[in-house]
Amino acid sequence: MTLPSEISRDDLLILLASMGVVLPKDTKMPVEELNKRLGQALDTSQAFADLIPKPPVDPMALRTWPKGESSYKATARGNMTETLTGAMACPKKGGLADKEDTFKEMRKSIWTLGCAHDEGVRDVFLRGHDKKWSLYVRILGVYELEDKTPFYYVMYKELLATSTTALERLEEEMQTDVTVAYNEIGDLERQMLLRLFQQNSKRLLPKHPEDQKKKKWKTTGLQQTFVLPIGPIGMQRLGGHLTDPGCEVCGKKTSSRCLQCLAVVYCGKGEKWLSPMDDRVRDPRSATPFNSNHSLHAHRTMLPNEISRDDVLILLASMGVVLPKDTKMPLEELNKRLQQALDTAQAYADLITKPPVDPLALPLWPDGKSLYKATLRGNITEHATGQMARPNKGGQSAKEDTFKEMRQSVLTMACAHDEGVREIFFRDADRKWTLYVRVMDAYELDSETPLLYLMYRELVATPTMSLEKLEEDMHFDGALAYNEISDLERRALLRLFQQNGKRLHPKHLEDPQKKKLKATIGLHQTFILPLGPIGMQNLGGTLTDPGCEVCGKKTASRCMQCLSVMYCGKECQKTDWPSHKEACKSLKGGRWHNITLSPAPLPYLSMTNRLDPQIGRNKSKVDGPPADIHGGKIFLAKFQVSMSGNLHPGDMLVYDRQRSFTLFWKRTSDPILFDEATRMIGSSLKFYRWIKHTGGYDYEICIDRPPIQVPVW
Repeated sequence: MTLPSEISRDDLLILLASMGVVLPKDTKMPVEELNKRLGQALDTSQAFADLIPKPPVDPMALRTWPKGESSYKATARGNMTETLTGAMACPKKGGLADKEDTFKEMRKSIWTLGCAHDEGVRDVFLRGHDKKWSLYVRILGVYELEDKTPFYYVMYKELLATSTTALERLEEEMQTDVTVAYNEIGDLERQMLLRLFQQNSKRLLPKHPEDQKKKKWKTTGLQQTFVLPIGPIGMQRLGGHLTDPGCEVCGKKTSSRCLQCLAVVYCGKGEKWLSPMDDRVRDPRSATPFNSNHSLHAHRTMLPNEISRDDVLILLASMGVVLPKDTKMPLEELNKRLQQALDTAQAYADLITKPPVDPLALPLWPDGKSLYKATLRGNITEHATGQMARPNKGGQSAKEDTFKEMRQSVLTMACAHDEGVREIFFRDADRKWTLYVRVMDAYELDSETPLLYLMYRELVATPTMSLEKLEEDMHFDGALAYNEISDLERRALLRLFQQNGKRLHPKHLEDPQKKKLKATIGLHQTFILPLGPIGMQNLGGTLTDPGCEVCGKKTASRCMQCLSVMYCGKECQKTDWPSHKEACKSLKGGRWHNITLSPAPLPYLSMTNRLDPQIGRNKSKVDGPPADIHGGKIFLAKFQVSMSGNLHPGDMLVYDRQRSFTLFWKRTSDPILFDEATRMIGSSLKFYRWIKHTGGYDYEICIDRPPIQVPVW
């Protein structure tokens, strides 16, 4: 007799969710596709493709696991959150565990195999709570993969009690050694373990299923397989195909996305969003000229494009560049910050190292390669919360969401290109204006980064000319797409277009045909790069410097008594002294101590900030004592309790806003001062303090004077 091993649809969704693969509850994905996702998730959690690049697997060709080395410790896998919360340190609940905890329970069962092996135990019985069934696992051997990862070669069989044979009797008959191990598991965990065992057994070298000894064991119901260490699935992999909910209608594998909102995907084109005028799509590589024989030149009504001071602050805040509400920074400087922020969001300085930009000198984006996926940028927080997967709100969006909406509009352009659509109308909710964008072509900056070459123009309805008529006159050929945006997003997109348009090679700006298009129908040319969130390293730079305390201009000095405020010069500092005097005296007289820092080994788990982009991280490493980029001046440093297994639990990571150095402070260097700092940090795991570089790895720290405003980096 055997127990049912098929997993129901509802349980498949719960199992996937327990692994972090959260699909919509109302997903229409077929059970067949859900089972496929479960198989992929199991492979991802055991890093199968990374560890075994060339299947099938021959355990006998591997080295035996070294004696004396703990296979249990090598099997334990975890992430930063589990380390902090102790989620995997809680006792196994077995049959009493919630279904939502199945994957965590399953990982503990795999740990049981490692622990049993370390103790010399080879027979493990994974029982049901009511002792009616047992999953018997026999460890035949533990082998070593290349990167010190254990490989468990096992035999397994289900045991089911009957009215005439008790489970204990069945287990006694299977037992081959004096010492055995027992563990309790839930029924869903049993089904999941069986799925893993069956999945891996098909990957064994064919000679093993044909082995005569193994064939004899099979007559007793024993099956052979292997098990690898299982760990949580990282955010980068969760953001891939695993969490794709499938076609909105049938749940099948998707190949297109709704161009209106980007929120739903289909297995085929969503024709309802394409223009009924003409569903022909021109060859994207053709250079067909625009039709200028219409009356668009007679309608040059322009909308105000200047962004108010309050809206510039809101826009910057939507990008993570949060300045004090009462900042005295001039509007000119705020606009400069906005330009810097837009350049940082599109990684302009990293991607365009030798301006001006000549798109035609770049290779075309490869046919068949998704421009949408290459344009998608995000960070750990966005992957975890699904922020960028939510529908575009358009004119109904809050101003604070403008940058997110703007990024989705750029994704719309990329998605349209994938669908063969070249013309997009970004309308307002009241249909009073449109920002027309024509994607001329897509080019390849590098294998991961596209450059979209665009023409654009604003269209504004008048009493004598409706918006629909203007759009119809502007429409050239093929399918088109519509999207709704807010007025602030329109202004922000125009700012980006104008900013990038000035960086085109002069030959494009002076091209007779392009100049004619600009003169006759008002088309401007520009380019756009993928937009992503601004990481903490860049936010910690000049972007969030609030400027002079009095006038908001660029700062050149800091109050040397308290170090908490900055000025453009002595004149402003004298002007501000009456209001700053009281706060300054309260900060004066801080205690300074000498500390010695040490080089930090890589990798640093805590240096992966949840807000840092997942593409384009700085991976540089400098050997030897760091250079003093602060020129002997006092600066803020972040002290962070280590969350990496590479550092002693009593060590702290230390780095400055610019990440010009990353060192760590060892408790052994000054236990008394270190313990005082630890008490100050408390449960927050970090604090910021003023320090000064005195040479080599030696610094001075003002231990008892925190900054008035906690930095964002």
